[in-house]
Amino acid sequence: MDEKEFQQKLIQRYLNNQCTDEELEAFFHLIEKGLITDTLIQEMDVVLNTDEDSNHEDEQPDPELKRRKLNLMRLLGYAAMLLVCFSACFYFFQHRIHTINTAALVKYDTVETQRGEIKRIELADKSVLFLNAHSRLRYPEKFNGNIRQVDLLEGEAYCAIYHDKNKPFIVRSGNINTQVLGTAFNISFYKYLKSVSISVTQGKVSVINFGQNRQPAKSILVAGDKISINKLSGKTTYSKIDVADDAMGWTTGKLIFDNKSLSEVAHVLSDRFNTEIGFADNSIMRYHVTATFNSTDRLSDIIKMLCISNKLKYRTTDQKIVLMFN
Repeated sequence: MDEKEFQQKLIQRYLNNQCTDEELEAFFHLIEKGLITDTLIQEMDVVLNTDEDSNHEDEQPDPELKRRKLNLMRLLGYAAMLLVCFSACFYFFQHRIHTINTAALVKYDTVETQRGEIKRIELADKSVLFLNAHSRLRYPEKFNGNIRQVDLLEGEAYCAIYHDKNKPFIVRSGNINTQVLGTAFNISFYKYLKSVSISVTQGKVSVINFGQNRQPAKSILVAGDKISINKLSGKTTYSKIDVADDAMGWTTGKLIFDNKSLSEVAHVLSDRFNTEIGFADNSIMRYHVTATFNSTDRLSDIIKMLCISNKLKYRTTDQKIVLMFN
């Protein structure tokens, strides 16, 4: 059966009040898209002409009167078709009104941190989130329905989630959903990083990657687990962490770098101290660093330590620090 035949059969079933729920939805969908208007007119013409012929097959009415009646019947048919269109609009409106009203009732806030700034956010359900420097978070003023969800649009957040077994908590960061009932975990979702990282300090979380053109990949993490997911390839890497420091050290001002590239380190330091850090040679960006710095350490001291350990030097120009070879 080709598309034309399918449309004719669907229209006939509708005019005969024989459509199933699935056929009715398909019929209204085609009406909404304007895909069967011409076919509908043709089918109604056939019905009207058939009725006209059957009612007067033994009569010889006046031609002008017959023409007027036929035009009137067609006009009524078109009016009926418009009624069908209005019915379609009403059907879809009724079908979606609950979702629209629900969305309209939810108000969202977006909080953003600047370089060198850390914010504490308490949500309506008593969950507490710490937002690292240069980060953005979108969350509802109150949670409706059976799911609590926030969006980490950029940056890093440490989440201490209030336990509610009936309302899972979801943090969405790009294509990745991190779902919990009640636990504590950290998410790093900076744009300059190639991977999204989730570290768990308490409880258990489910991490689902809805990567492009891939089947969703699900991972279960418990306290002390860390997962890194490459944004492009979807490749996952698992590791263990010191839950006291690695996941939440930054919330107290501590800086922990575990085999991080100098490029990543420079971004973190720039956000923390609101100072641009660059490189005289791009190859320096690929150097790797493992180090821990306290909240009381000054940027100048940190830069000196990085230079000593990597046999580099630096200069300061126009409020920018540039690392270079000795």
